[in-house]
Formats: sequence, structure tokens, C-alpha cells
Amino acid sequence: MSQISSTLPIDGNQKPIQNANLVGPVLVATFDATISSATSITLNAATTSFEILAITQPVYVRFQASVSTSAFDAVVGANTSKVFYRDPSVTVISVLEAAATANVAVIER
Repeated sequence: MSQISSTLPIDGNQKPIQNANLVGPVLVATFDATISSATSITLNAATTSFEILAITQPVYVRFQASVSTSAFDAVVGANTSKVFYRDPSVTVISVLEAAATANVAVIER
């Protein structure tokens, strides 16, 4: 299956949210060049959407702490990004590399 960059935020069921707005100031930007183990990110209280960029290798994402290769909610392919709508109940996301030397960036809006 090919990974295609998303231009709309997606909900927890991976469905695009129509009429969503990604315009707005960046609240927090996180970059991790050495995610050899899971990295948890506490989302800003004002975050309504976030973009995850898998810069060099694929990454697994979980919409709570403790992501693993057997417990994840999404995968972002290498050299692509995905935008997610933040469910208000989600306060932490966790990211794990799928292959060595992964770099990841998370942009909250």
C-alpha cells in the first residue's frame, strides 16, 4: 500500500474531516533525530490538529503513551506526513521508529 500525504486532518477512524482548517499559528514544534525508543509528546491544551512528519524512516503513532509495534493507531510512511484531528480526550501521543535512524517532527496547531 502506498503512503499518500494527507491535506486534510483525519479522525481516529482515518477518515478525512471535511471543511477542516489547518491555518493557524504553530503552537508547538517537536523534532527528534534519535527516536531509538518510544517518544511521548504531551500535546498543548490548545492543539486542535497535529502533523507528524516521518523524515527518514516510517514511524508508528499511538494516541496515548506506550506505543509499540503491536500497539499503535497509525503509521506514517518514510518521507511523508499525516495530519490528525485531535480528539479532546487525547492529551499524549507516542511515536516509535519502524526502522533504525528515524527522524520525526510533530507540528501542533
